[in-house]
Amino acid sequence: MYIQEANHIGIHVPDSDDLGNIFLENKCFLVQEPDYTGIIPSNILRRMGKAVRLGMGVALPIIQKYPVDAIIMGTANGGLEDCIKFLNQIVEFEEGVLTPTNFVQSTPNALAGQLAILTQNHCYNNTHTNNALSFENALIDLKLQFEDHENIQNAIVGAVDEISTYNFTIDCLTGIFIKKDQVAKNWVLENYKGAIAGEGATMFYLTKHSNNTSTIKIKAISVGLLLDEHEISENVKELLLKHQLSVNDIQFISTGRNGDERYQSIYDQVEALFPNAALNHFKSKCAEYKTATGFAVYEAFQTLQKQTKTSHYLIFNTLNQRQSLILIEKESN
Repeated sequence: MYIQEANHIGIHVPDSDDLGNIFLENKCFLVQEPDYTGIIPSNILRRMGKAVRLGMGVALPIIQKYPVDAIIMGTANGGLEDCIKFLNQIVEFEEGVLTPTNFVQSTPNALAGQLAILTQNHCYNNTHTNNALSFENALIDLKLQFEDHENIQNAIVGAVDEISTYNFTIDCLTGIFIKKDQVAKNWVLENYKGAIAGEGATMFYLTKHSNNTSTIKIKAISVGLLLDEHEISENVKELLLKHQLSVNDIQFISTGRNGDERYQSIYDQVEALFPNAALNHFKSKCAEYKTATGFAVYEAFQTLQKQTKTSHYLIFNTLNQRQSLILIEKESN
């Protein structure tokens, strides 16, 4: 699968002391939404929930430029804010006459459906909601479609998640996120029991074959569940061996280190496997959300575009006892 184009809407983490003030206001990092004028029709925009709005904002500029044979989304929470609003309406109006907007926007597949409707696209359309592996499973889905269906030659694949008051509160109670009054400038390297919450939307235009505009390939995706540190390290080695690579063939390693002390030893062990690779912590720029690996691939795409020779970029993430590896290759021109 070759990445032809990528688009992202995300948070802004400043490199100054304003970091603590921004976090103190919301207890999480929220995206900076762009002006959607000229992207999303205004009569539709005002009825959209945040997750759908973000997804449309990154998808439409791409999908309007290229032919699309498949639309595949990955989202852990979907439009949860609208879902809760709808459930509250059921109670408030005693299961009487309800407005349909919140219900329509609340389902996880609302984004993929809206894209299909607005662009009159009747192609393969699917949404994966697999917690911290939602985006990875969207990529695996496309890989299978490319292998099994000759008529699918290109696709748009996305990763979208929003922070709503409801899921943020629940995730704080379960220990995924934290509510600290202050965070340090280098917050991603701090040892907390929990991570700093973020949100974002990333979209990719992927093709089955290479062309003159891109030689950046998603070479492999590997996912795991409930693996211990030894098994994770073995998975990394097996992935490289399968593709006839050694640790010295990896020029860039990006991990989901998020400041949560419970995951530090895992990241230490994986990062130690690649002493000669340039190291990046992608969540220092997007914070923690369950489809943050979409942003990691976006970063990899930006980095590899600047390379002039064959290069390999490995992404490793773990969250909620779910692990993933994504290997990306820049082929020499």
